[in-house]
Amino acid sequence: MASLQCLQVNQYEVGGESINMKIESLMMKDVTEQQMQAFIDMGNTVCPALLPTEYLRQRFSSYERIVTAHDRQGLASFQLIQEFVHNDQYYVYLGPLFSRRKAYLPMFLTSLDRWLADNRDRTVHFMAEIQNPEILLVFKTLFLHTSFPLLHTCDVPSAVQETARIFASRIDHISQLDTRNLSTHGEDTLYQPKNGFPDILNWLRARGVDVERGDSQILLLTAGASIRERQRLRADLFRGKLMLRQWRRFRPMMLRKFKEGILNG
Repeated sequence: MASLQCLQVNQYEVGGESINMKIESLMMKDVTEQQMQAFIDMGNTVCPALLPTEYLRQRFSSYERIVTAHDRQGLASFQLIQEFVHNDQYYVYLGPLFSRRKAYLPMFLTSLDRWLADNRDRTVHFMAEIQNPEILLVFKTLFLHTSFPLLHTCDVPSAVQETARIFASRIDHISQLDTRNLSTHGEDTLYQPKNGFPDILNWLRARGVDVERGDSQILLLTAGASIRERQRLRADLFRGKLMLRQWRRFRPMMLRKFKEGILNG
């Protein structure tokens, strides 16, 4: 991606409302002090009890890129990004995410399209450390069959574990990686208790992941370079997006999958 790039200006369906959203990617070295303050203000708005000002200042110096989304009200979402190449495969670490409502979804999906388009001939790996059960629910809906960990088993393939190790070797603040359940543990946490997700929290605890005590669940997604692998990913994503468009119908079904995963695991 270029130093500053407008990825897309288009209409998106967010929260049942069609809105115009501008998605941009820029290098952290090019971020102005005014932009930096806007990011900090959003962080304080989204996580007021956690006072993320110092946390964000520290994180800004650890990341090379930031992806942003703006709507008619201004800054709607942003996420810090770190990218690197290892053995001619592309790695994208999805860092701290702050968002008003569901603005992060079009931001991520637009960025995903660009990452895949820019790396048509090589494998691309994505990794995020997740503590928010709602975010975990949404992204497992989008990539139910192609992301790890899977819901119905505690087994993690050796290749997936190795991918997590590679990320941890290149991202300094990934700490206490446990490849057996794809988890990490850190002292800095943005976890905020949320009602309505007991099955997800129980699923996490059954895997030995306690987000209330500083653990994070890693989510790993790999887009292989072959046409067949890309088609499989796209099919999974297409199905997931259809489910999100009818979320009132499919949300209970996805929550049941987490509950069933506790029993099967």
